[in-house]
Amino acid sequence: MVPPPTAPALDRALDTLAGSKDVWACLSVTDKIAYLEQVRRRVLVEMDRWVALELDAKRIPPSSPWAGPEWGIGPWYLLVAVVALRDTLAAVARGQVPSTEIHRRGDGRTVATVFPSSPLERALYTPLTAQVWMQPGVSPSALPETMGAFYRQAHPDGKVALVLGAGNAVVLALLDVLHKLYAEGQVALLKTNPVVDHLTPVVERILSPLVDDGFVRMVTGDAAVGAYLVAHPTVDEIHLTGGLATHDAIVFGPGAEGERRRAAHRPSTAKRVTSELGGVSPVIVLPGPWSAADLRAQAEKIVAMKMNNCGHNCMAAQVLVLPAGWPQGPQLLTEIERHLRLLRPRRAFYPGAEQRQRHLVEAHPDAIEIASANVPWTMIWGLDPEDEDELAFTREAFGPVLAQTTLPAPDLPAYLRAAVDFANHRLFGTLAATLLVHPSTQHELGQELDVALERLEYGTVGVNEWPGMASFLPQCPWGGAPGRPLENVQSGRGFVHNALLFACPEKTIIRSSFHPAPRAWRHGQLQLLAHPLYSANHPFGPVAGRRLTRLGGNPRWRHVPGVLAALARGA
Repeated sequence: MVPPPTAPALDRALDTLAGSKDVWACLSVTDKIAYLEQVRRRVLVEMDRWVALELDAKRIPPSSPWAGPEWGIGPWYLLVAVVALRDTLAAVARGQVPSTEIHRRGDGRTVATVFPSSPLERALYTPLTAQVWMQPGVSPSALPETMGAFYRQAHPDGKVALVLGAGNAVVLALLDVLHKLYAEGQVALLKTNPVVDHLTPVVERILSPLVDDGFVRMVTGDAAVGAYLVAHPTVDEIHLTGGLATHDAIVFGPGAEGERRRAAHRPSTAKRVTSELGGVSPVIVLPGPWSAADLRAQAEKIVAMKMNNCGHNCMAAQVLVLPAGWPQGPQLLTEIERHLRLLRPRRAFYPGAEQRQRHLVEAHPDAIEIASANVPWTMIWGLDPEDEDELAFTREAFGPVLAQTTLPAPDLPAYLRAAVDFANHRLFGTLAATLLVHPSTQHELGQELDVALERLEYGTVGVNEWPGMASFLPQCPWGGAPGRPLENVQSGRGFVHNALLFACPEKTIIRSSFHPAPRAWRHGQLQLLAHPLYSANHPFGPVAGRRLTRLGGNPRWRHVPGVLAALARGA
């Protein structure tokens, strides 16, 4: 391999990290908290510039409804993670473990209720809840001893981690760096994705305390730079947020030789590689007595799961699963199309979105296309669930494409079992799945629903909620279902975020209410206003976005009235 022109600078960056890795590993928890506090303050300084640069790069007018969610997938996202991690480390510094409610399920699995975790969260985010299910073999009494395992080592060894950042949202790269630093005790070289180059100055200023003291380095560049860093002997571990092809090239090597090594289960590197690679996320709809209001609310929720960040999300909804013979199924599809047509056009910004959409439409000429700025918003209804070559089942669209299929439904439990089997075995990926289920249907299913949650082979399952909300909650570990082999890694290996520092999570279950909340109540909640906060239909503007972000970085009751006032005004 020919070294890139920047090789000397890359070598110097890695030399600096190699010289500081043991210092960071052994640094006191109190000193590490001080760095987090400096990062928090810098995000608050940079947040307006951050959002403005994103809006400009994505060609979103500041007055557009699409502008509001940019606060959520940017500075707010980072701030709530920094605060949660700071609180965890403060407990560690006191010789305690992070406080969380722990119990044992009927199947013996240990469960930690991680959200809401404070009176403020309960007041603002009701009815949203999240639980983390642990891998088998971890007892409730033993779980606290596994949390923050790195900090239980007397003399930990330092390591240099290479973080290959995501291109759809720069905040993910920042969160990956924090995970390596604080959960695993490793210094980090961050290579950002060229798609987010416009945010390089903001990221540099946010990370500057850690950069100045030699614990983080940041580089930009193309695939040649990435390949050079991956092979560099100074790099001990690699974390990637990106695509399966990139993962396999790192682990097995590129081209035909890499494919032969993958087929033979012979990695070309001995380095530990963790990854978050996305997938084809299902939304499983369970039949029930849905009212007209329920159909509208769930259709809007499905559209929000798809269209947040214009579909350029690893956990974006992609395949809607409906039961055969359910009279309200066609009505739900009609409502989804109606909600999509209500959205204002926007530009699909991620490279390759147009080609991926065209490829799917060419395979399905009857697809419904809604004109937008460059890539049509696309619905592909009525796919054959038995078609093993169906592209919508095996290839992530990573853009504004939503597909639908129907499964036989001899009875409700049989349909649910079939839907879980379909999601586990026909759809690519293990990252995120959703169940939409009416309360009376939940009652009718009883334990069958709980069994379905056990059987779903996904890192996060949402019950009446977008699993992506779990990625926004830093207490929830985020990643594909554990146990995948490197040669068939699907959505990746390992967990990030994970502010409570769990050592062996299996999956997160996030739940919300099925029924839309009464309008008067919505105005008293952040989670359920007139629309989900991640929805493009949400009316909040820059004032609410700024106040929400400040609340995320400084969660105090005195900031709540101003946030609610701005949200109510749509300001």
